[in-house]
Amino acid sequence: MEPKLTKEVLEEYGFKVVESKSKHRITVFTKEKVDIVIVDDGSVFYSNMGIDYPLNDLPSLKKLFKELRRTELNK
Repeated sequence: MEPKLTKEVLEEYGFKVVESKSKHRITVFTKEKVDIVIVDDGSVFYSNMGIDYPLNDLPSLKKLFKELRRTELNK
């Protein structure tokens, strides 16, 4: 089983916190215009046009990133 996505994993893969989009209990990370939202309860989402798509693990994030950016997500 793959490890759950965390702030540390996102930072390891080059995602940066976007203070202007982050709010109470919600932290937004971005890399190459891909925004990932982490809620304080540990939920992780890709948010686009007001719709949140849950991300459960690193392979899910890598697949999404490849679909959106047509490039591999690397450290």
